[in-house]
Amino acid sequence: MPPASSLVLDPVPDLEVELRQLIQQIPKGQVTTYGRLAAALGDTAASRWVGEFARHHTHSAGCACHRIVLANGELGGYVTGHPEEKQVRLVAEGVVVERGRVAAPATPFDRFVSNFPLAALRRQQSACAAQAIVRPLPPQLTRVGGIDVSFSEGKAFVTLVCLGERETPEWHVTMVQTVRFPYVSGYLAFRELPLAIDLLQTVAEEFELPPVLLVDGSGMLHPRRCGIATMLGVYASIPTIGITKKLLCGAVDEATLAQRGTASVVWEGQPLGTAARMRGRSRRPIYVSPGHQADVVSAFACARSFWGKRRLPAPIYWADHLSRQWARSQPAAAPGSLWTGTGGSI
Repeated sequence: MPPASSLVLDPVPDLEVELRQLIQQIPKGQVTTYGRLAAALGDTAASRWVGEFARHHTHSAGCACHRIVLANGELGGYVTGHPEEKQVRLVAEGVVVERGRVAAPATPFDRFVSNFPLAALRRQQSACAAQAIVRPLPPQLTRVGGIDVSFSEGKAFVTLVCLGERETPEWHVTMVQTVRFPYVSGYLAFRELPLAIDLLQTVAEEFELPPVLLVDGSGMLHPRRCGIATMLGVYASIPTIGITKKLLCGAVDEATLAQRGTASVVWEGQPLGTAARMRGRSRRPIYVSPGHQADVVSAFACARSFWGKRRLPAPIYWADHLSRQWARSQPAAAPGSLWTGTGGSI
């Protein structure tokens, strides 16, 4: 494996523990909102995840999750599946509820004591973005890799594939790992990055890693210019390219895209990626951006040279396909399980 970056990846915070501690701070007789809890974690972008956690977490009698309501005062759902239980508990604590809504002038509680873990992760991204290198990839690459992650029953199935001149993998490796971080928009890297680094370190003991990795996730085309492709490239000191099906930021000239099949994606006045409709029946574009040790032009040229008949470049297609196959066929596999193979079948 290439020499490590001068950056050291900090331990990923246990966001569930952090959120539970915040929920227990809501005083009896008061309520708060999902958005205020997300802000106490460090980013209101986490509001959706806070809501999902509140509805599906492991519940206990002393849990204060009944004190979380919607921003408009409506009670919202409850972990037991019976919203009326939520109302009963709130009323018993002195909260006035009228027609399924907390009555004014109840002011949502927001005086949380927090270390704002998501804000700390953003600082990590900023430090990483500052070390990302923009330069052309080597010309005429004949081997590239692809990496992707599928999830099943609280476990991650991380797959790395290596492709050469054929459209099927020369070899592929899949590792089962424990999921350490939830999905929060803008923070995908902290869910998947530690898993990908562990796999690369393991694979490097047996295989020669491909010189460039296509990553299922954003590169510099990211609100903080530091998606998972950039972070993986910087921390692993390897050239990377980000491939996504969703545009996180930036603007595309739709007329140019319709006419030529490709168009620049501009974010904050700079072209940071390429939107492309390449092959297959889908008219939905994908978005290619440099991660690390690549630039916009060479990143797209590399991805295009490994496009086959499908919507996605072959390395990403196979990494996604194989990780999903293992997740479906081996859902009970223990963390640490490792499978290797050649071609495109398991």
